[in-house]
Formats: sequence, structure tokens, C-alpha cells
Amino acid sequence: MTKLEKVLATFAAIGILSIAVASGAALYQATHQRPVVAPRVGYSGWNSFSTATNTTTTISSTGSQILALNQNRQYAVIVNDGSNTVYLWLKATSTGITPAGIRLNANGGSFEIGGQNTYLGAVQGVTLTGTSSLTVVEGP
Repeated sequence: MTKLEKVLATFAAIGILSIAVASGAALYQATHQRPVVAPRVGYSGWNSFSTATNTTTTISSTGSQILALNQNRQYAVIVNDGSNTVYLWLKATSTGITPAGIRLNANGGSFEIGGQNTYLGAVQGVTLTGTSSLTVVEGP
């Protein structure tokens, strides 16, 4: 028995690994509290894309949408280029958003979506006072 097989057998014995055999090949799956989610088709573990959308938007104290729902989103970054703090909400509409949530400090605060944090839903933004300019990149 190889070292790897010994380690896998130990993990299986203490209940943190389940082993199944399909077509003569062993399949290993870790057991943990979070559900195992199948990766998206074509997903290789790295975000690779050849095009991106680059935009700017202005956010005020009334709130507005920064990113729409995008089932194909692999990456996005939102940068606060303005002089007021912006708060992001991960929700479908700007109704009822208040200065809370993910804080983007003035003059360069940023939020990145990608890798293990690939949020596909809409993103809303609001300032406490005044307006602030955001630069946004989303791919694809």
C-alpha cells in the first residue's frame, strides 16, 4: 500500500473521506459540513476569459444598481474612485438599501468577485451622503 493509499484509508476510517469504485477506478470525495457543488461546465479552477466590460457609474445616497445578475460572470471588480464611502449590497433591487453591507472606502476602496467568491447576482450601491464615481470591470 502506498503512502497516499494509507492516508486516504485513514481519512476514510475516521469519516472525513468516502471512497467509491466506478469502472475500476477509485473516486474520492471529502465529506464535510458544506455540500459538494459540481463546478460549472468548462470550469478549470482558474478564471480565464478573453473579453471584459469596463464601465463607470455614479452612486448617490438614493442607491442604484452597479452590476446586474449575470449567470456567466467569472470575474468582476468594483473600485470607488470618488471622495465618498460607498456601501455595496448583494441583492436584486436597490429598494430599501442603507449605508451598510460591503464598505468601499473613498479614493480606491475595492471589491473583487472571482475564484471562490464568484457571486452571480446583482450588486447595488449607496453612499451615506453625496455621490461617488465607481469604475467597474466584469468578465465575460
